[in-house]
Amino acid sequence: MDFLDPDKKKKHSRRLLAGYVLIGVAIALAGLVLLFQSYGYDLDHKTGKVIQNGLIFVSSHPESATVYLNDKQKDTTDARYTVPAGSYTVELKRSGYRNWRRSFNLEGGTIERLVYPVLFPEKLSIKDQQQYATMPQLATESPDRRWIIVQQPNSITAFDVFDTNNPKVAPAKISLDASLLTAAAGNHTYEVQEWSTDNRHVLLKHMYADGKFEFVMVDRDTPTNSTNLNKLLGIAPTKITLRDKRFDQLYIYEAGAGSLKTADTKTRQVNALLTGIRAYKSYGSDTLLYAATDTANPEKVSIKIRDNNKDYLLKTHAGSSDFLLDITRFDGHWYAVVGAKTVGRVAIYKDPVDAISRTPGELPSAFTSLIMNDPQQIIFSANARFILSQSGSRFAVYDAETNRRFYYQLDQALPLDNKAVWMDGHRLLVNNESKVVVFDFDGINKQTLVPIVPGAVPLFDRDYTRLYTLAPSQQDTTKAALTQTALKLNLQ
Repeated sequence: MDFLDPDKKKKHSRRLLAGYVLIGVAIALAGLVLLFQSYGYDLDHKTGKVIQNGLIFVSSHPESATVYLNDKQKDTTDARYTVPAGSYTVELKRSGYRNWRRSFNLEGGTIERLVYPVLFPEKLSIKDQQQYATMPQLATESPDRRWIIVQQPNSITAFDVFDTNNPKVAPAKISLDASLLTAAAGNHTYEVQEWSTDNRHVLLKHMYADGKFEFVMVDRDTPTNSTNLNKLLGIAPTKITLRDKRFDQLYIYEAGAGSLKTADTKTRQVNALLTGIRAYKSYGSDTLLYAATDTANPEKVSIKIRDNNKDYLLKTHAGSSDFLLDITRFDGHWYAVVGAKTVGRVAIYKDPVDAISRTPGELPSAFTSLIMNDPQQIIFSANARFILSQSGSRFAVYDAETNRRFYYQLDQALPLDNKAVWMDGHRLLVNNESKVVVFDFDGINKQTLVPIVPGAVPLFDRDYTRLYTLAPSQQDTTKAALTQTALKLNLQ
């Protein structure tokens, strides 16, 4: 009965303790190994040296492609590669499509997510979706890219509505009541202001009589419910924008008086909000980034954020200038962007309200900035990850996910009023020399696609498999058309 022998009992206890210690050490070592592996550390079996790996994720659209990593053929997308830190070039190839290529430096313990490449067909098949006797003045699409509205030529009240989910179906015809618009001699034109996120209502600026204009909310589903906002609310504003993207909630701006008001079209109530406004940009229903004349010193302009009816001073600016503002949320953080055409720098603030609240009485410092002389526009990408500042052919882009900046200039000369638009979360589009030109956020993989009339915007279906443009007819050179281009081979 060994358990009654004190000496044997002590030896047994020591053996148990030693075993527990060894198990603990083994667990600790295993955990340490796993920890180092999670940070990308590994052992190079050729040299015996410890190295740090990174990850590369690769995907492609509209179809899979073969991956070439540093010119060596690998798998097809979707693919993941664990590789040592270093310089890499990823190239995607698929028969019938143009190649996509990107070079980058991969740091140990980091991830390069190349999950956004789009391959465009080598040969583009263009056909007429709808022919017109003369070129339509307006074509616009809903935020979900399902509905395209085209103004019928030589008519200020008639429109075609195309359903991109059913491209073989003829467009629906809608017509506005002529009494909705102010009657006047001369040319009448429209300018698209903004779509509601209900994908049904679009705000148009109706211009007539050599400089006069009014705002019309068009209901594409029930045209008889369309409204002339000037007449409905008894206003003559400089600008109208949607509040929280709702068609019945508005911000009304009068540049002469510098007044900003809110309006509810259901109750027809108009309420004063702010005065001295020079420029503004809204987000949601209660957040505003705005520039206003300083009441204490009219020579200065204050840049402020209004959040839940409370104003926070972001910065002051001396002298007059045209201000460019934008504000949004990305990855749980607020980003406010402030640019002025007389200042060669676009300031980017991250979570500015939190910074102001932490240090009352102090102006927050810009998180980062983009160098840009005479910027003509500041816009966020569709996924809010990228911030673009543009001046003609010059571009500056900030990547909020990786904290990188990109500066580049297109080889084509773009007029200052030729503004790029985001195709999606990673690609930009310009209408240049009557062609659609697309390129990645940092200017690479530039592709020239299809004809388009000057001033028109390229339109896409929901999956980016079809591209629609206003262009000369493909079938009758004497006519115009809304053309359709397949961006995927063998598309039915």
